[in-house]
Amino acid sequence: MKILLDIKDSKVAFVLELLNNFKFVKTELLTPQAEELKNIKLTTWQKKIIDERLNDYYNNPNNVADFDKTIKDIEKNL
Repeated sequence: MKILLDIKDSKVAFVLELLNNFKFVKTELLTPQAEELKNIKLTTWQKKIIDERLNDYYNNPNNVADFDKTIKDIEKNL
């Protein structure tokens, strides 16, 4: 069975993390650019940076900025 969820951008990471905790759930993030992203080749140093940032997020999930709020703050200062 497949279920399609329309999730607010700012909540995607939370919902995916929640679902991935269930061993019987397989999650796949589908976006219009998903197929293009699958074909991107990353260098070793790019993968290292991504892994470091993901590990930092997983170890400190509350230490992040809300994307929507950050964009609004930037737009105010333009």
